[in-house]
Amino acid sequence: MVKISNEEKLLDIIKRNPGRRFTDLLELIDFSRSILSKWLKKLNIKNKIIKRDNRYYITPKENTTDSASQIFGEKSLDKLTKMVFSRKHEYIEGVKEFKGKSGKIWTFDAIVKDKNLGNFGVFIRDWKREISVMQLRQLYKACNDVPEIRGGIMVCNVLSDLSRDFSEQFGIKLLSKNSLISKLKNDY
Repeated sequence: MVKISNEEKLLDIIKRNPGRRFTDLLELIDFSRSILSKWLKKLNIKNKIIKRDNRYYITPKENTTDSASQIFGEKSLDKLTKMVFSRKHEYIEGVKEFKGKSGKIWTFDAIVKDKNLGNFGVFIRDWKREISVMQLRQLYKACNDVPEIRGGIMVCNVLSDLSRDFSEQFGIKLLSKNSLISKLKNDY
């Protein structure tokens, strides 16, 4: 029987659950608070993990097992969005302007055409910060104002719980870079 060290256990948990907080990790592993804290500090000192915004991640050099993530992770958000949506739908990239019923000109980063459901306007926000509710409201207003657009898709790097809640209320599909990579990995 092979004995797995505490370090290997914790690295495996973080690798399978990136971006978890201390309390989340505590629930996922059978360590006491003090032991978990000690091992997180050790792994951080050894540069095997990083702590960003109180969330823990494997450092890129440690996370070499998933070649699909590496391949897709290097792509821009625009390219990933195109790769995901062009598989099953017509994807029209580039900035598209539509005049709404109100007379306002709305700008979409791309359009996804579905044969049965119609056109969906896409906002792509390649920001390092979380997507704001204001951006979701803008997309919601644009979709309601433009008759040719049936719904909206917001693509961004970082999601927050608040943005997820608002996107559900507005009926907007909200996708992060990680969710796009996940969809591509399933077909990889």
